[in-house]
Amino acid sequence: MSAMNDYTARARLFGGNRMKLGVMAFNCSHGSTITTVPEAWQLNWPDTREIAKMVDRAGMEALLPVGRWKGYGGPSNFNNCTFESFTWASAIGALTSYCTVLATVHVPLVHPLMAAKMAATIDHVTNGRFAMNVVCGWFKNEFDMFGAHMRPHDDRYKYATEWLDFVRRAWTEETEFDFDSESFHAKAVWSQPKPLQKPHPPIMNAGGSPAAQNFTTRYCDMNFVILKDRTSNASAAATRPPKSSPCRRSRGPWPRADR
Repeated sequence: MSAMNDYTARARLFGGNRMKLGVMAFNCSHGSTITTVPEAWQLNWPDTREIAKMVDRAGMEALLPVGRWKGYGGPSNFNNCTFESFTWASAIGALTSYCTVLATVHVPLVHPLMAAKMAATIDHVTNGRFAMNVVCGWFKNEFDMFGAHMRPHDDRYKYATEWLDFVRRAWTEETEFDFDSESFHAKAVWSQPKPLQKPHPPIMNAGGSPAAQNFTTRYCDMNFVILKDRTSNASAAATRPPKSSPCRRSRGPWPRADR
């Protein structure tokens, strides 16, 4: 297959256009905008379906849902209504034919074998256009809903490393295997079919801490990089006291440096 006609996630995200475009967070009410205006994004399936088709026709590279289980409260109750990201990705993948479709997973809330199976299913539904965004920790109020333990910060990435090792083996081992680590103990593990993409679907992480960057460099294909506006930061520093609010920042998914 030529690069021109290769629509797999790896071809879309790591080849072709140097600048990648996509739309994110429209699996949640409000999208990424904390507001009470009446025209804010109201989550529903017909509009979600139309946005996905528009993005696909426009030739953008990615459709990225956020992982969210509960709103943030307050006047807007931001993100209080959400579509779960794996089932969302499977449905969106069946409606599109070009762009990469991602799912976002909180690794402490989903067993790695379940995540591996769902991801492989979506990779088949999309004909190899799936990628997975892993989140190692987030909103304590959501974790409390699951009775899940919120680990100390750096320990989350140790757990995520074991989690991803389990997922990758489920994606690649052709025979039954045992998996034994500090956090997981599984016997005679079997998972078929394997994902279409080889060696496996791309993996993304959005962490910005030193522990997160080390995790991303070693175990992921992409980091959702935080870019600071140094010009804005420098001018604001002259007029604000120390330890004021953070400077504005923008985010974008970029391939690893060795891609």
